[in-house]
Amino acid sequence: MDVASEVTLNAECKTTPEDLRVRFSLRNNLGEDIYVLTALPKLNPETRQAIADAGAYSLFLSKPAEATVLIGVPPLPSRKLVAVRVMPLAVKLPAGGTLSHTVSPIPLPLAERSVYESAPPGNLLRRVQIERLALRVQYIKSSTPDLEVTPVSYSAEHFNVRTKKTVADIREVQANLLTKEMSLRMFTRDD
Repeated sequence: MDVASEVTLNAECKTTPEDLRVRFSLRNNLGEDIYVLTALPKLNPETRQAIADAGAYSLFLSKPAEATVLIGVPPLPSRKLVAVRVMPLAVKLPAGGTLSHTVSPIPLPLAERSVYESAPPGNLLRRVQIERLALRVQYIKSSTPDLEVTPVSYSAEHFNVRTKKTVADIREVQANLLTKEMSLRMFTRDD
C-alpha cells in the first residue's frame, strides 16, 4: 500500500433512508501516471452490447462488524471456483491530477455484493451490525514492469491494464466512511 503522500484518497458518505451515497476524490502525487480501476465490464441488458459500469463496486464483510466497499478487482468467492476472473477497467490519472468519482447508490440495509454470486435467499442471510465501513480504491502505476495498456472499444475513457502478475502489482488506498455517530446494518451470507 502506498503512503499517503503519494496517492491520497478523500471520501464522503451520505445516507438517505433508502441508500448510502459514496463520492471520492483521488489525488495522484506521484511523479508518474496511474491507472485507477474504476469500472467493471458488463452487458447492457437492452442492447446486449458491452458497456463500462463506472459506478460498480464490491461490498463484503471484511472482519466482524467491519465492511468494505471496494473499487477495483472483485474478490474471488470462497464458496465456489471461478473459471475466469473479472478484471476491472481503468481510467488514466496523470501525475499531479485528481479524479472525482461517484459510486452507484448502495441500498440500505447493506448486503454483500459480488459479480460472481447472486443474492442468496433470505434464509441464508444473517444480520450484523456494522461499526466500520472502509472504502478501498485500487490502481496500478504506469512504471509497473510489463504493464500493457489497451483502449477499450466501447468506452473512450477506459483501458484494459495487465501485467504478468496484475493482481500482485495493484496498489490501493483506503478511507473510513463511517463516523462514530453512524451505524449500519448489513446482511451477510450464513452458508
